[in-house]
Amino acid sequence: LRKVARATQPLDYLSSRPMAKAGGIAKAQEFLLKGGLPGICFLRSSAMRVRKMRSHIKTILDRDLRQVIRTDLDYLSLKTFLEELALRQGRSFELSALARDSRISINTARKLLSGLESVFLIRTVRKTGTSAGRVIYFEDQGQASFLLAERGLQLGAGHFRVSDWVRCLFQQVLAQLNYGKDLQGTLTTYETRGGGLMDLVIQFEGHTLGLSVGTGNTASPSQIKSAQSFRKQHPKSRVFLLHLGEASRTLDERLYEVPIGAFF
Repeated sequence: LRKVARATQPLDYLSSRPMAKAGGIAKAQEFLLKGGLPGICFLRSSAMRVRKMRSHIKTILDRDLRQVIRTDLDYLSLKTFLEELALRQGRSFELSALARDSRISINTARKLLSGLESVFLIRTVRKTGTSAGRVIYFEDQGQASFLLAERGLQLGAGHFRVSDWVRCLFQQVLAQLNYGKDLQGTLTTYETRGGGLMDLVIQFEGHTLGLSVGTGNTASPSQIKSAQSFRKQHPKSRVFLLHLGEASRTLDERLYEVPIGAFF
């Protein structure tokens, strides 16, 4: 992140990194499926990883969570709530809809969100722009993939969604902010009532980077329009429109079109 923010020609630096070519989806899929939990992510057997992850989630919900909040909900109800969060990861949602689909009260849903963040299962990311609120991400994407699979949403090359790329990118950025040497910063998202969206916004050392993810081979018109909206609020920011193609280009000063693999 620091090199991308400081480089006079950021595309020259990014071009030296692996690009999202034919194997990009397969590598991202493996990353999302395995996650990074010690003792689970290195297991070669997918069946064993699933059994370990199921046990891990049950321990968190039936032991750790109950130590930080009081709840009479049984394990299956808690797991249903967690699955609903996985379905909503990285995007706006109404607390009332989350509570309704989880078949719990709004107050209980609010308490569970706080508790799950306290046990480091999820992370709240603040929204900026004219659409206030927050979005939720899982601290480990292997957990999220397991919960999505429990709902029948298996990852696959033919089912790789924008949200999958965003959560993959989120995990990469979060790792740098959490474990990068002397790199302190904030991670937010940007959204407007008019539909403007910047998936991830990273601010550190006086720099602002905006990352927008698309699934075409070039940046889409909606990505470009969102970037223009974002730059009105952050005129000195650098914005990268990420896509699945192989070409990089400068659209104008501080606005770049880049293969998503350049950030992995």
